[in-house]
Amino acid sequence: MVSLSVDARAVTVRLNPLERVLAVHGSVTLPLDTIRAATSVPDGVAAVRGIRAPGLGIPGWAKIGTWRRPGSRTLAVVRGRGPALHLQLSDGPISQVLVSIPDADAWAIRLTDAISGAAR
Repeated sequence: MVSLSVDARAVTVRLNPLERVLAVHGSVTLPLDTIRAATSVPDGVAAVRGIRAPGLGIPGWAKIGTWRRPGSRTLAVVRGRGPALHLQLSDGPISQVLVSIPDADAWAIRLTDAISGAAR
């Protein structure tokens, strides 16, 4: 399962070894000043849009990897029909990050507070 950590400058999304293999992607550290918004979505799998390249996609159950569409790249590690944290980014090769996490609402609030604190 994905784990998150946040400090005064960045949020780190850590993928476990299996997720790194399936996603063909490593863990990422995102500077807080590149995060435009942090929200919770009720269904992480449904929120991922685009074409998988590369990664694992099991319809209705899991999307782990990079999803691309014109002008956007999403790093997704979502499973099941549960809540997910959605990060919209302003700079860099990744446009958004979607991760399944049970306390997505609390993380969205925590990161929104951290983003506004970093902007001061």
